[in-house]
Amino acid sequence: MARVKDSYYFETFVECADYSLQAAKLLKEIMTDYDSTMIGENTKKIHFIEHQGDQVKHNLTKVLARAFITPFDREDIAELSQKIDTMTDSIESVGMRLYTNNIKKIRPDALPVISLLINAVEDVKTLLKEMPNFKRNTAFKDLIIRVNSVEEEADKLFIENMHRLSVEESDPMNVLMWRDIYNALERSVDACEYVADTVEMVVLKNS
Repeated sequence: MARVKDSYYFETFVECADYSLQAAKLLKEIMTDYDSTMIGENTKKIHFIEHQGDQVKHNLTKVLARAFITPFDREDIAELSQKIDTMTDSIESVGMRLYTNNIKKIRPDALPVISLLINAVEDVKTLLKEMPNFKRNTAFKDLIIRVNSVEEEADKLFIENMHRLSVEESDPMNVLMWRDIYNALERSVDACEYVADTVEMVVLKNS
């Protein structure tokens, strides 16, 4: 069997990250111009993007299982692809919670978190693009730091949003539902950091 080129793995990582970015941007559109009557249909759109990313990831897993030589440890390839998949899954879960919690109106303080999420996913995608050239790219480490910085900023917004929710919202059910959504948003940004941390680990092992 002919050897799969190393570029296949790196290109697939980027392709999967692009599905994450598509999902994040669609989520922002949905929440910015929110229509509760359309959330069921809009959730399906996010799921379709997530499913496409799943298919690409499954194809990579099949290729990896048959490969004799890989650009780095096959366990690390599998872990990184799973972390990228989790990034997309986490974004989808935010949309699912808008639907399952039957949210009628978006709290404005959730929108800045979505913007940070998009920034984090964009940086992760750039990081993955530069992964094959990390030894010649002086900005590689800065990209990892930038993802970590965005995650820290999102942490601060999470704390402020949870506090504001407790102060402003009198309906206990709304408090529970929005705590669920804020936690899902927090996990989405965390998932971006986990991808960046995994890339850093792989690079250190192969330096």
